[in-house]
Amino acid sequence: VPVIDDAVALRLVGYYTETPGWIDNVGTGVNGANDSRIAGGRAVLGWNVTPESSLRLTGLYQKAVVDDMAFVDDSGDLKKNTLVPEDASNDITIGALHYDYDTDFGTVSLIAGYQDKSNASVSDQTAFLGLQALGIPFVGSQSQAVDGYSTEIRFASNSGGFFDYLLGLSYANRDETLETLIDANLLALPRELANTLFTSLGLTPPAILGATRL
Repeated sequence: VPVIDDAVALRLVGYYTETPGWIDNVGTGVNGANDSRIAGGRAVLGWNVTPESSLRLTGLYQKAVVDDMAFVDDSGDLKKNTLVPEDASNDITIGALHYDYDTDFGTVSLIAGYQDKSNASVSDQTAFLGLQALGIPFVGSQSQAVDGYSTEIRFASNSGGFFDYLLGLSYANRDETLETLIDANLLALPRELANTLFTSLGLTPPAILGATRL
């Protein structure tokens, strides 16, 4: 969409999709449990600053959510069996800047970018460990976050000459975290059963595990 003729233009895009689930979770009693939704948008601003220079700014956001992860087990055709829904989500935010300046010898470019990404998921391992009859979920959750930015400045010679060249410097910084949790419902198991379970998983039972249930 032109904002200023021959100088500034803006493009906006938005979208939303919803996909009905096709897997029944017999453990939670939900048919079509894996409903999912994706929503997002993108914006691009272009500016011809001068006849020799231009600037482009880009931003993008997207969020995806699924109510129950889409996998099946031996519970039947297109069925799964967990005590809790295995939901998951993913968020993405991206920003970018691109500035070009043309000279008689080539083009100077400044490029910068930013990203912020996160995802989270739940996994119910109760049936896998044979604990379904106890009615105590063995649930793990995992979350991951990535936050970073990068920048680059470069000079590209005009093409078609006897010798073409590209010179540049770049820098990037990225932070990433990963967190995995196990639901504390296991602390309610009798001491002997809890110790056996942790040992079978190759884990050392926590010292506080196995308080007597009244």
